[in-house]
Amino acid sequence: MHVAKTDIDRKLQNNTAIRGSHSVLLDSKISFYSQSLSQYLFLYASVLSSSNDTNDHKKADSEHSIIPISEEFITCLLSLTAAHNYEVSWAATSVLIEYSLQKEEMIDVVRLIYTTVLELISRERLSQVKFRNIVLRYNIPLNLTPLSLLVKLLQVSPNLPIMLNDLDYIQTINDIIKTDYNSDDKNMGRVDAYKFSMCLTILSFMGATNDRAKLIISQGDANSFISKTLSIHCRILQQWTTGGRIAQHWKVLEVSNQLTYASCLVLRSLSRSAALLRTYFSSYKYIEYLIIILKFNTSLLKYHDSFENKVFMHENSLQTLVLRVISNLVIEFSATRDQLNVDELLHLLNAFLENEPYDDTVIASLSIIRNALFGNNQLFKNKFLEIVQLDKIFQFCDDNNVEIQILSFNTLRNLLTDSFNDGSYIYQEFDKFKIAIPEYSYDTDFVEFLRIHLQNSKSTKLTTAICYCLIHLAASTVDNKVSILRNKLLLQELLVLLTDPVANDAISDEIWEIKTCIAWIIIDLTYREETADTYTGSRYSNHFDVELLNVSNRSSLLIKLGFHDALKKMAVGCPNLDFTERAGKAIFQMIVSTGSS
Repeated sequence: MHVAKTDIDRKLQNNTAIRGSHSVLLDSKISFYSQSLSQYLFLYASVLSSSNDTNDHKKADSEHSIIPISEEFITCLLSLTAAHNYEVSWAATSVLIEYSLQKEEMIDVVRLIYTTVLELISRERLSQVKFRNIVLRYNIPLNLTPLSLLVKLLQVSPNLPIMLNDLDYIQTINDIIKTDYNSDDKNMGRVDAYKFSMCLTILSFMGATNDRAKLIISQGDANSFISKTLSIHCRILQQWTTGGRIAQHWKVLEVSNQLTYASCLVLRSLSRSAALLRTYFSSYKYIEYLIIILKFNTSLLKYHDSFENKVFMHENSLQTLVLRVISNLVIEFSATRDQLNVDELLHLLNAFLENEPYDDTVIASLSIIRNALFGNNQLFKNKFLEIVQLDKIFQFCDDNNVEIQILSFNTLRNLLTDSFNDGSYIYQEFDKFKIAIPEYSYDTDFVEFLRIHLQNSKSTKLTTAICYCLIHLAASTVDNKVSILRNKLLLQELLVLLTDPVANDAISDEIWEIKTCIAWIIIDLTYREETADTYTGSRYSNHFDVELLNVSNRSSLLIKLGFHDALKKMAVGCPNLDFTERAGKAIFQMIVSTGSS
């Protein structure tokens, strides 16, 4: 059953209009029926919330899982959110938010009631006893508390963090943590843990894209709380590995996991700031704690039987989040990069890549390797080739998950940028790898491997990653230049990409980046080096291949195949300045190296 889109903006311009519809008589009637009204609304909100959780990965089914609410009832609920009665306002707000999560066309509800949610949070803080009594009276689940409702609004509204930052709401959240957190409390309850995890999650949203907000968060009261949370979680994990488990230990771990996950959400948000990577992260022991969590999780399967399945999955999700945080901490200008034990980290990553059944963890692990290899990190590179080895990266290039493929080719790309001879090393390593892979024939070399994936690519990001590998391969030894030029199918594929869009749904900026990459490949293939043209060409024996050792012959071949005309045509009236410049240079080098005019 389908419900027509509700034009709330047309009927109710803002919350002021809703509040203006109230009268003293109406509020008195609401107050008289508040308990019954709140009971039914909270029950309905709980059903909706449970449906949202169940159908999180089956959105198509969720459209039919709940009877649609009429437009008149939605208008009534919006009016009830402005009721002076706290529980009625809370219950109505909960129903609207949970229902709007199922109906994408109703996301404009967020703008109308977010101030109501903020008011609910303020009123909760003013009377905590009353708040707890309401929770007990109506048996309200934790995921319907005002802080949790705000998190749900943040998940569906990209603009809400901006509005909260305009209200300096970071200070409000810091005040909640500072006021309600008792550092001497050794046994934090599930309710308090949930509340603080929601506070941290809200901070993570507010700092996600705002550098000023990141700075304020890094200087606020949440930091000592995050540090202590990570420390406690590490101690709990270490008890599992030493056999010190008790009957209720998994419940303690569940609470700790929830807080630690939210803490890491904040760390991931802050780790996206270049300034904080140089300062903030070097001032705390975060790296040490994060590595301890990873150490435990490499052997997580050993303890599966002693976990409730839910807790096991939560800990696995935490592992992936920790890896994502570390992937930001290993980039070139991070001050924490030097604090890492590279050998230890790579052994942990290798264990994840060998045994991990979840794609998200593989993606996060590969992200660390890709980021750490960027910027000529020679220590990490040498240890990587020794511990993880290229075979795994070649294998992941063939993975069914496109994101894993993209990361794998970008890892190869970063390896190819460090040294003039890296292309030849990877070329030789692939020759060893392909022996055990039936899909690759004897004459499949690394260039053909790149061509096969380029031809099969349905993703502009994957195509771009492969093209960058070809750029760096073409910029290395003459042997590698010849390997590219002797692959006629590859050259044909590049020419098609140069003259036609990659895919109908690809955005123009990505298309132009691919075309610019191809212009770079031509530049590198026709670049004349002082010693290059005297190279003997150890891989090749036939006359045609040996001729390609000469830059003039390489340029002549590219012109004959149509690259000169294609670049010239595409550059005319081109809106992309980067492509125009690269195309001009490629055309110039082809002409000059052949002696043409």
